[in-house]
Amino acid sequence: MDELNKFSVCPYVQIIIKSYHQLLTILSRYGFIKTNTQTVREFTDVMSRALPIPVNTVKLLTSLFEIARYSGIKPKIVDEFGMEMIDGSYNIWCVEAINNLHQVEHELNAGLKEGKVSRFTNIFGMRRAK
Repeated sequence: MDELNKFSVCPYVQIIIKSYHQLLTILSRYGFIKTNTQTVREFTDVMSRALPIPVNTVKLLTSLFEIARYSGIKPKIVDEFGMEMIDGSYNIWCVEAINNLHQVEHELNAGLKEGKVSRFTNIFGMRRAK
């Protein structure tokens, strides 16, 4: 989460990055842990093939993360009068990130109830090495 400190000036970027990290936390409960050598797109491809989750939802959340984390752009929305709203599109993107995170969690929980996935619990209380 240290990378969030780099973006403390832009709360929209923080929301999107935090949503992606929450996705990683949720997926780790199901045994899907992103390795340091995997890109976010590689990880997205693997998990979207292996889990009963909407592929487009995960790909959109991944794309939003990539934009927020790596691009440094400040997107703009231009209204019907040609006026720019500097943070407008980030606001929309934050809503999309949160909604997509919720959708993935909902689909995983449904898959759990239907027996399509199982949740890995650490009965020994050991933590994953970071």
